[in-house]
Amino acid sequence: MKYTLSFILIFIISIYPRFLYAEFTLRDIEQYCEAYINSENNAEIECSRSKLNVIESKCEVYIYNFPYGNIECTDESLNKVEKKCEIYMYSKRFGEIDC
Repeated sequence: MKYTLSFILIFIISIYPRFLYAEFTLRDIEQYCEAYINSENNAEIECSRSKLNVIESKCEVYIYNFPYGNIECTDESLNKVEKKCEIYMYSKRFGEIDC
């Protein structure tokens, strides 16, 4: 019984981030987030909805060929964002996210 409870607790903790990130869709990222350049080839992501704070804190943009860029995230659970979304800089400073 003691080991079963420990196993269940460890399992829940290991999958918790997946439930946390499931609160938003790629469409939400498109609608409520944008990129802004903070250095020559890098940009940060800023979102207007608090449920997307994880995108702001765990992802950034690499501008590989202006005006195009890729999103790179430090969390494996955000791989779908990296693979399905890209950046198009509509000005020298700001860009939209397309997923």
